[in-house]
Amino acid sequence: MKSKQIVLLGIIFAVLVLGVCVKELQKPKELSVEEYAPLQFSFDTGVIEKILLSKAAEKSIELVKENGQWRIPGLWNARADENAIQKFLAETRQAKGEVRSSDSSLLKDFGLGDDQALSVSLFEKSEKPAVRFFIGGERAEDGFVFLKFENSDMVYLAQADLLTPMKVYGSLNEKKLSAESWAALNPFPFEPSQVTGLELKRVEKGKENVTVALEAVKEGDKKNWHSSKKDVPFKMASEKVEAFLFSLTNVQAAKVLDPKASGFDAPVWQMQLTLEGGREILVKAKPEENEGEGASHVMMQISTEPVLFQISKHYFETLDIEDKQFAPEEPAKPEQPKVS
Repeated sequence: MKSKQIVLLGIIFAVLVLGVCVKELQKPKELSVEEYAPLQFSFDTGVIEKILLSKAAEKSIELVKENGQWRIPGLWNARADENAIQKFLAETRQAKGEVRSSDSSLLKDFGLGDDQALSVSLFEKSEKPAVRFFIGGERAEDGFVFLKFENSDMVYLAQADLLTPMKVYGSLNEKKLSAESWAALNPFPFEPSQVTGLELKRVEKGKENVTVALEAVKEGDKKNWHSSKKDVPFKMASEKVEAFLFSLTNVQAAKVLDPKASGFDAPVWQMQLTLEGGREILVKAKPEENEGEGASHVMMQISTEPVLFQISKHYFETLDIEDKQFAPEEPAKPEQPKVS
C-alpha cells in the first residue's frame, strides 16, 4: 500500500472517531451513560394491598388483597391471577424510561389525554394511593408503554411490560378494560401432596355410580393409595394416582361464570377431595347452560370458590375416569423362542 493511501485512510479514520466523539458529547447528560434511566417508582411491591385501574367512560377494575390472596370484588370476588399481579407490580417498580415530550398539547398524541389514558393507582394501607400514574392508549413497541406521572406533563417511553398482565396485546385504545382478564383460571390451586382422599361419581338419571374411591395410607416413608371399593381386583399404582392429582393443578378454565347458575342440585359428575387435616373440597359438573347434548364445555362448581368455572369438554374428559386408569402396568411377556 502506498504512503499516500495510508495517510488518506488515517485521515478518514480520524474523521470517523471525531464524529463519534461529537455525537456522544451532544447527548443529554442524564442519558450519556444509559439510554433508559430508572423512573424512580418508590414503593414496595410486598405492601401493595389494592390496585385501581380506571379509564374514562369505562367501569373501573379493583384488585384487592384479602388475607394474603388477591381478589376481584367486581367479579363475584373471584380469585385474581397472582402471577399476573406480581408481574405487573414488578414491571412497574423496575421501569426505565426516556423523555419523549413535556408539552401538554401533545398528550393526546401518546394516548395520554384525559379521555384516553389508563389511570393506575397503587394503595398500601391508606385510602390515599401511594403511587398514581397513567398509561397511554397509543401503542408503543412490544415491552414498552407511554407513561406519565400524576400532576406532570412529562411523557416517558417506559421499558415496562405492563400490558401483557392485562392480556392486552395491542393498543389500549382498541380494548376495553376487563376484570375477567385478571381472573385466576386454575380451578384447583392446591398442593397435590396435601390430598389424602379421592372420590369420583357419575350421576345418571338420579343414580350415583362411584367410579373411583381412594384413600392414602402412609407406609414408611411412602404414601400409597388404596381403593375403598371391594370389587377392585388390583392394587392401585400410586404413581398414577399422584400423576392424576398433579394434572388437576394444570387444568385451565376458559373463563369464570356467575355463581347463581342453576342446576347444580342435579350434577352429572362429582369429585370429592380430602386434604390433610380433614378439609374437603366438593366439585360438581354439569353441561354448559343452553348447550345441551353435544356441549363443548361444562360448568364446574367448586365448594371453595365463589365463582363457577367454564371448562372445556377436553379437560373434563381427563377428569371423568374410572378405577382402571390406576391399574399397574402389566409386565412385558418374554418373547417365545422361534421354532426353526
